[in-house]
Amino acid sequence: MRGRAHFQTAFSLIERRQWGRWKAWLRPYSRATDFMGRARWVPGDPDPSWRGWIVIEHDPKLFQWKHPSGGYRATGEGILSCTPCVTRRSHTLDWPADAWPEP
Repeated sequence: MRGRAHFQTAFSLIERRQWGRWKAWLRPYSRATDFMGRARWVPGDPDPSWRGWIVIEHDPKLFQWKHPSGGYRATGEGILSCTPCVTRRSHTLDWPADAWPEP
């Protein structure tokens, strides 16, 4: 079966005031943590009361947040998913080769 794969970054950083909008979009396997990585929130828990940035771990089985000592920089690491075959795996984006694969 062939289908289009989807890529999603491993983490999203959101401001505390954006939590209400993000909470509605979280998947059952998603999890949130404070920026230091000390507190964890999973769907079904009461809303977090943390201040500052909230980190969304889009699939903590594949990528777990660790507080970066030198500040956060986005990378090409993320999650490759395929709806038809229900595959989810870690992937490092290789641009532009991933956009236009050879036939």
